[in-house]
Amino acid sequence: GQANLLTVLMGIDYNALVQKQTLLQDVKAQVKVAVLRWLPGFPGRRCEVEICAGSLRLLITLFPLPGTLESRIRQLKQHESDILNSLAVLVSSLPGIEQVASGQIVASGFHLSSPGMTPTVQLTPRPGGAGAEPST
Repeated sequence: GQANLLTVLMGIDYNALVQKQTLLQDVKAQVKVAVLRWLPGFPGRRCEVEICAGSLRLLITLFPLPGTLESRIRQLKQHESDILNSLAVLVSSLPGIEQVASGQIVASGFHLSSPGMTPTVQLTPRPGGAGAEPST
């Protein structure tokens, strides 16, 4: 199985970053460090980082060893604020990052998913759409 973590790093110009391949690779490396520091013993080679436009949208895909997916997802959830803080601090401290920064670097949003894993909370849309009054 795999766990997908989607988050956004604001304050970095994606188009400027992709022009600087070395810096782009450094950002990816720091993103990996920021997440894996909270997953003791997790092998770095089992973690992939994709960066997309939209400030910097980060898709971190983890491939835990068989039988450890749910415990790794619990660890990620436990350390949500630590991971977001680590992302901002580590990427902000990269040499040359100021060349692509468009403001203060802040991580926001923390969306975990795993294909084939039953979500712990089922969200069902209410009839009437968003903002509908709950029936009493």
